[in-house]
Formats: sequence, structure tokens, C-alpha cells
Amino acid sequence: MKLSVIFILILVSRVKPERTNNKPRLKLPIGEYRIDIKKIYSCNTTRQNNIHANYYLNKTSNNSKEIKGNVSLLMPFDDNLSMDVNFFIRGADGDWKNNTYIFHAEQAHTTVKSFMSKIDTSGLGFNLKYPVPVGFYVATGFDVSNLENLNYMPKEFAYGLYKIRYILTDKKHQHFGCFVTIIQLKRPSEII
Repeated sequence: MKLSVIFILILVSRVKPERTNNKPRLKLPIGEYRIDIKKIYSCNTTRQNNIHANYYLNKTSNNSKEIKGNVSLLMPFDDNLSMDVNFFIRGADGDWKNNTYIFHAEQAHTTVKSFMSKIDTSGLGFNLKYPVPVGFYVATGFDVSNLENLNYMPKEFAYGLYKIRYILTDKKHQHFGCFVTIIQLKRPSEII
């Protein structure tokens, strides 16, 4: 019996698996980066969201943009909500590859507040120092270059085009808000 088990192990170790996918894996260069926001929009959902962001990008000069629009909160933005963030990357074939990076936070407000603590969010029409109450908030102009001051961001990242989907849920995983940002991470020497 021992001899047959050893023989099977030797045989299995000698067998080379067939390659089912001859395409090389996507290898992206990594380095310091600049963020170029390409687009912001609400997710297409079948349900009426209780948090609906109607943001858009406004180009203020050749190399600067601002976020304008509004957000309607039919429920407070606080720590009763969870946040799921899913990064998709645009592959060489043009398709979006999901789950490139995944982030989940149980306390949505505290998490966003800690990421944006160095940023003045008044251009978005609200203040993140405290939970944001029910209301309608107008973004008069939030300079997107402020996003370079986000806390906890890696100094180096893979260059490429990313679609980032943010979903706000409650403890029962019911969706209450969803929006998407498309960004391109470029080398610092590239013009934004």
C-alpha cells in the first residue's frame, strides 16, 4: 500500500499541467502617480436610492477640474451604513476586469471622514466632521486636485484606467446609494 502511494505521488509530480490560457498575465508598471478623474456618475439601479449623487466634472482650465452637481440624502450619511468599494481595471482587450482591489468598511461615515480629514469638503456642499443629515446638498465646486491629499493612499500604484464603484448598504445589505468614478493613474510627468 505504501509503495503504491509513493508511486502515485512520483507520477503526479512528473505530470505537467496543460496550459489552458496562453495569454500572458496583465503586467502593469507601478510607480508614483497622478490622479486624473475622467467621469463621475450614479450607478444604474432598479431601486430608488435613498442617497443619490448627481455629480459631474467641470473643466476649469487645461489641467484642472472640479466636481459640481448635488447629492440628495433621504437618510443620514452616518455609521449605520457600510461601504463597499470595488476597483475594476481596463484590460488590454478593453474589457473591465472587476475585483482588482476590494475594500469594505462597516462604518461608512467614519471611514470617509478619516480618508478625507485633510480635505476641505465645503465645495461638495457638506462637512464630513459630523454625520451628514437628511437634506439636499449642492456642490458649488470641489477642486479634484484636493484628492491627492487623501489619507492612507499608497505612494506607488499600478498605472492604468480604473472604474471605482462605491455602494452604501445597511446591516441587512440593502443598497441605499451607488456611484462610480472613472480615474486614470498616470506618471507624474504626464500632463493631466
